[in-house]
Amino acid sequence: MPKELAQKLADIVSDLPEAIVQSVVSELTASGVNPPTFQRLLSSDVRSRVIETLRYAHRAGFDSRSVALAMYSAFFAHETSRTTQSVELVWTGPSPPHTHLRRTDQALVEIIDGAQSELWVVSFAAYRVPTVMDSLQRALARGVLVSLVLESSEQSEGRLSADQIYQLRAALNHAISVYVWPTEKRRVNNGQRGMLHAKCALADSTHLLVSSANLTEAAMQLNIELGALINSCRHAKCVQGQLRWLVESGTLKRL
Repeated sequence: MPKELAQKLADIVSDLPEAIVQSVVSELTASGVNPPTFQRLLSSDVRSRVIETLRYAHRAGFDSRSVALAMYSAFFAHETSRTTQSVELVWTGPSPPHTHLRRTDQALVEIIDGAQSELWVVSFAAYRVPTVMDSLQRALARGVLVSLVLESSEQSEGRLSADQIYQLRAALNHAISVYVWPTEKRRVNNGQRGMLHAKCALADSTHLLVSSANLTEAAMQLNIELGALINSCRHAKCVQGQLRWLVESGTLKRL
């Protein structure tokens, strides 16, 4: 089946409840395209997408039964992906005695320790946090490709020292890739340039931590910080693709 057709079907079923998908699949299996039935089951927008997709499938040589099977398979793949996703909140700062929130440093170490092939860490500031450094060392020992995206001292408005990146790389035996956002690649508005403000960690396009916390001991132990630990291939791959594009397009520069 052509990739474009598979994507069309996946997009359609992601917007529909199971009962509607089953009805459409039954109709396609029994009698093919039936506009009156589709009009009863589907909104005008979804109905037009289904009919256009069926016509595309028929031109590609697939009958209605084949499309029905592919549609049902796409629906269950989507449901499986959705139900296997999980989100946990992570927190640094004062907490009640029996909080259910995960600690930021624990969540970050979990992401790093879980990486098997590729790890991205994005942060405005990065200093040597012992538990995180140990975890990064273990990742490197496993052969994980570790990439850090950090703010440059030139754009930090004096908040970062010029040697923070050097010290971090030296502590990890220069085995990591470090990227920065060059000045000439940043947008300017009223004389002010954009800054790297995102903070996240990504392991193997499956696990993603998004947080307000920088890679510093203060952020891990002292500040009030909030984030989310997301176990989702869909969202992790989206961020992975964004980061890879920033590198491939030259928006980020490797030091």
